[in-house]
Amino acid sequence: MGASVRRIAGLVAALALSAVIVVGCGDDGNGNPGGSNDGGGGGSGDRDSRVVGDWLVDEGRDIFKENWSFKSSGEMILTEFTRVANFWIEATEMDGASVTWRTDSGKLILSHADYPGDDIIWGAYSVTGNTLVLTKRYCDEEYVDGEWIETDVCEEYRDTMTKTNLSNFRNSLGSVRTGDTALRGEGRYEWRMSSGGKIGFDWMCFYENPRRYMNTNILYYEDEALWYTSNNRLHLLFTECAEYVTVRDEWENWEACNAYSIAENVELNYAITTVNGIKTLTLTNPSLGINDVYVWHENENYYHQPKSIYAPKSRPPTPFGTLPRVAR
Repeated sequence: MGASVRRIAGLVAALALSAVIVVGCGDDGNGNPGGSNDGGGGGSGDRDSRVVGDWLVDEGRDIFKENWSFKSSGEMILTEFTRVANFWIEATEMDGASVTWRTDSGKLILSHADYPGDDIIWGAYSVTGNTLVLTKRYCDEEYVDGEWIETDVCEEYRDTMTKTNLSNFRNSLGSVRTGDTALRGEGRYEWRMSSGGKIGFDWMCFYENPRRYMNTNILYYEDEALWYTSNNRLHLLFTECAEYVTVRDEWENWEACNAYSIAENVELNYAITTVNGIKTLTLTNPSLGINDVYVWHENENYYHQPKSIYAPKSRPPTPFGTLPRVAR
């Protein structure tokens, strides 16, 4: 899973995806307050036409590609690609239509329909040709008397995006596989068995509790699997990391996986049915003796998590969680 979904876990205890999109306050290098020296991105509610389009983020890793699509209608949609062996798995943020963008006084601002009034100043931006540069300063926080207080310890980050065409880029990757979005609960919903076991599909990751499909004798790179579907087949790919690379996010340097090897590949037949409003998932594999039935459930724990975009650090279930927690 990309840094965008993983690294800014300090936002909504809710995605995503996530990328090393680090942005901040500052100017465009020419003394202008973001934007460019033609003053693009005017008052509140405007959308700089130069930002419209598909933008590819350089994650600094061969295994992961991320695209941000800024629609002229105001939607912002995140798409991630993760390479496994000789193919890629694609996942698109399901809540994309809920995330909107605009520009104001040289800054890029994002909003989410679930969090009205909690606009995020993503940072100053500049557009030069096919390059979008985002700049932001992040400040550490301390938890004092029940609230997070910004400190004077701050760092500035920049990230560069290259304009692309998402369809053409996808085709250039070769073999690209996707997952049935009907399986995905994004942390809000999960599948449960009557025996108490549960599984979930979040973005492009699969998790289970307790272990049922994963080999309990193998220590995986992460205690989850990548997944995709093909016709009526569900593919669970339990991976190991074959190569690491050092990357920098908003907070620190960390060792990120740069190549997945497949430790185990489990294939299951799957079927989703809805009867009398009850959504059921059946997973079968006769050769493995698997015939499991799950029912779609709300995840009660999700609703006990903080919903403010300024929530304490925790892994976000949706890519909107990739937006900066402290933005100025």
